[in-house]
Amino acid sequence: MLSPSYPKGLLNKKVYLAAGVLAAFECKNTLRREHVRKAVRTSAKLGHLSRADRSVKQHIIYGLLAHSHDIASKRYPPKEVISKALKAADEAELNDPRDCLDFICVADLGTWTLMRMQVAPQDPSSLAAVSTSYMAQVTAQVQGRPDLDPRINPDPLGRFLTSLLRRFGPIDPVIGSIAAYFYDVGLFGTGSGAMRQWELTETSEDLQEFII
Repeated sequence: MLSPSYPKGLLNKKVYLAAGVLAAFECKNTLRREHVRKAVRTSAKLGHLSRADRSVKQHIIYGLLAHSHDIASKRYPPKEVISKALKAADEAELNDPRDCLDFICVADLGTWTLMRMQVAPQDPSSLAAVSTSYMAQVTAQVQGRPDLDPRINPDPLGRFLTSLLRRFGPIDPVIGSIAAYFYDVGLFGTGSGAMRQWELTETSEDLQEFII
């Protein structure tokens, strides 16, 4: 996804100017467990590349999208398998909270959205601390209630689009207004996920700006 101000004469080029890229997504017909770790690794590479390019002033959103899934497990349901795979890939591949994968959306299963926030450091020697979590959507099964409030059973695509448009809100107020409406009517729903805390003993100026 490109900035609205991206030069129209360059839209058909196969190589894009990083400064004009707002978001990029890896798309799969069928999500498998190995795709999760690969996407997290790619997210880290994209983060490193964009920070090395001084023309890039914004965080480039990166996510993994799929129509369906093939997550085989006899012990855990598919949502839990993906959450565990995402947590394991994050711990194995990432050493900077700016490089976390922003989204996983599986259209017939659920959406995982990144939550990142500044917290009080537990280590007195730390300059700052950041907490990150991949929030899986929370759903509830209520018998005889097909008309459930979307806050209880959010549609995966609605949750994904609401979160994505909210990210674009600071860039385009019109998009921000639409995102606010989607959120208010419950399309985002609620989420939960394991937290990872990053104790930052050495922070560069750009990292400090990112987490504040």
